[in-house]
Amino acid sequence: MTVPDSWTAGTYTLQVVQGADESSNQIVYRRNGTTTVVPAGATGPTSHAFDLTARDLTISAVPPDAAGPVVSGFDFTPKSVDVNSGEKQIVVSVRLTDATGAIRPDDDSDSDSTSQALGFGTMTRARGVQSPL
Repeated sequence: MTVPDSWTAGTYTLQVVQGADESSNQIVYRRNGTTTVVPAGATGPTSHAFDLTARDLTISAVPPDAAGPVVSGFDFTPKSVDVNSGEKQIVVSVRLTDATGAIRPDDDSDSDSTSQALGFGTMTRARGVQSPL
């Protein structure tokens, strides 16, 4: 079993241990000492003496990054475009900061008079540290 580095620090309580055989008979050993055998008609113990409380897992880690990124600047130019003669380019600038690094920002604009929406697409990082996705 691999414990991802994204898991929160703390105690993880082992609740059950279960197993199955090639005939699809299954047994579940519970923390409280009881067992369940399935399917109906399968045989097995009705209780166990394993101390599952001694098998709890403690994970230690740096507290997770709980602070979201901050947009401290946003602009685009030009502020108005005439598309009668074809599509036009708009340059969008966003200043996005985060203590652990930020990924590319996105933005969307919705028409005030139609159901059209415009996403400016993938922005390119000009400088700074980009976190992996």
